[in-house]
Amino acid sequence: MEFESVLRSSAHSDLLLYRAVRNYRSVEAGRTYVARVWNRDGLADVERDRLVELLGAMATHHWSPLLLRVHDVVVDDQGRLVVVQEHVPGGSFRRHYRVHRFSLQEVLALGIRLTAALTVLHRHTAHGRVGPSTVLFRSSSDAAQHLGEPVLGGLEAAEVADSAGWGPWRSRWASPRVRSGGRAGDRSDDLYSVAAVMCSALTGAEPPASAEEVPEMLRPDVPQSLVEFLRSVMEPASRLRPVAAQSVLDGLRKIEARCGYPPTRSTTSSGFSDADRQIGFVAPRPATLPPAVLEPPPVPVPGHVEPRPAGDPPGGPFPRFG
Repeated sequence: MEFESVLRSSAHSDLLLYRAVRNYRSVEAGRTYVARVWNRDGLADVERDRLVELLGAMATHHWSPLLLRVHDVVVDDQGRLVVVQEHVPGGSFRRHYRVHRFSLQEVLALGIRLTAALTVLHRHTAHGRVGPSTVLFRSSSDAAQHLGEPVLGGLEAAEVADSAGWGPWRSRWASPRVRSGGRAGDRSDDLYSVAAVMCSALTGAEPPASAEEVPEMLRPDVPQSLVEFLRSVMEPASRLRPVAAQSVLDGLRKIEARCGYPPTRSTTSSGFSDADRQIGFVAPRPATLPPAVLEPPPVPVPGHVEPRPAGDPPGGPFPRFG
């Protein structure tokens, strides 16, 4: 693959854009891919090796249209962990939720798709960091009118954070139990975060800090049944029997049907198991879509860093592939 640009940099990792020049395993020539390069701080060699094994298993088993595809996991010649993933050009939920007015139908479809993704992922592990930066859109034709299909990414983030000994995830989209540092995120905390993302999609603001703070009316067009359902996901009535992704998925589909919307249809993408096909939900699309535009929307986005020209990213030469 050939390096193209730095998409984003943080204290812990760089997000680099590559274009494939030849086919290799699941990588196709001519398509773009993202490599997240984690720096070495806090990652001992034994932890890095464990992560390569774990994330390599994710690349093998988590092949679903609902989840961001992990194509390869390697350690480069400088000892940095590199995760090669599908490039999702539509941007993250964080980029869109304050400027795109989600319809109730879109919010229900978003919740259904994310919960369906977790029914796949939870067969193997919890995600740990479902939030506005890990909910991505495959394409963005016009942020003011339509967002593409949502997909759940960032599967490596929680594992790397745990291996590096970072502190609790303090995000507003994390459950109070996670924010307090009492535990790492588990399956029920993932579902809390889906409910929090849905709240943000409805209000265009950060979610309530807890289930008790969810207001009686999130928006005039939101039925009370959905408000009560989101509360129940964020704070299950019985902690002895944690809520499961499948039960949340079934509940959202019932609310969708009661609202009179057509069911969020399942994808027919090839290359996935029958079980994944059955739960690979796709949000309803309008009859006509404007032409796809892969560039970010031309409005200032808080925290967005413009790609830099091609060249070595900070921290050393970029990884060479192939």
